[in-house]
Amino acid sequence: MSHRRGPGRAYVALADALAAGTLLVDEMSDGAVVPNVLVENAGALSALILFGEEIGGARRGRIANATSLVAPGARAMIDVSCVERGRCRHLEGRGARGDHCFASLALRRKMAAAVAAARARSGRFRTDQSQVWDEVDERLRAARVRSTAAAYADYVESREAALAELARSFALLERQVGFVAALGDEILGLEVIGRPEVFARAFGGLLRSWAVDAVEGAPATAPPPESFGPEPHAFLEALGATGASAPSLGPGVDLRLEAPALSGCGLLAGDLVHLVAFAVREG
Repeated sequence: MSHRRGPGRAYVALADALAAGTLLVDEMSDGAVVPNVLVENAGALSALILFGEEIGGARRGRIANATSLVAPGARAMIDVSCVERGRCRHLEGRGARGDHCFASLALRRKMAAAVAAARARSGRFRTDQSQVWDEVDERLRAARVRSTAAAYADYVESREAALAELARSFALLERQVGFVAALGDEILGLEVIGRPEVFARAFGGLLRSWAVDAVEGAPATAPPPESFGPEPHAFLEALGATGASAPSLGPGVDLRLEAPALSGCGLLAGDLVHLVAFAVREG
């Protein structure tokens, strides 16, 4: 996907903000069981937190329930889901490393549906935490991974060799801002970030998010044959026929996509900041 600069605000990837020490993450005052973390941006640019992205710095592994921007000088409460039952041994310093960890396609698709339902009921960006933990537990069990913290990061680490091998087949294009993902002859969905330099920073982690189910051979990954074929045109056309918007967790507008054969979410802030869309089973 080619890039066309719009009037939207500038922002940096979460990984870069954490590595620079300009984004501070802390627990809520009532402890690490609350489905929120506090973030404070001391940087000169907004920090982008992507839906399903691991947020380092808290005492347990957390992933964001929605895409949000944290403005310079702002202190914000971010809705998150826990993907690590025990106390964290992994997260400190992870933002300074290469690729951030993102939840798998299958887990993000479940989370998006749960958040959409919660938004309709209460306006909150909440997931079904039990569903998230069940997904993590099942991944660890099926992969035969022993994780003292019951951490999703341990599952991903166990699949790193296969993911790295698959990732070598994909090259980042100049000024690329997104991709359409397919498995065999079926479209799975797409992911877009509005600024090419931020997309490039997130590309490795996003690629692993979409690829880990294929590496695992998860049958729930593929949409039904009647939804979308091997070409992306029908899927892209369907994206334009659905959508609703509401206030986001920070600057901009939260986007929710719901249609018979697709779902998704994103963020608009003067320009498209982020969009992720999934082909889904009907019924």
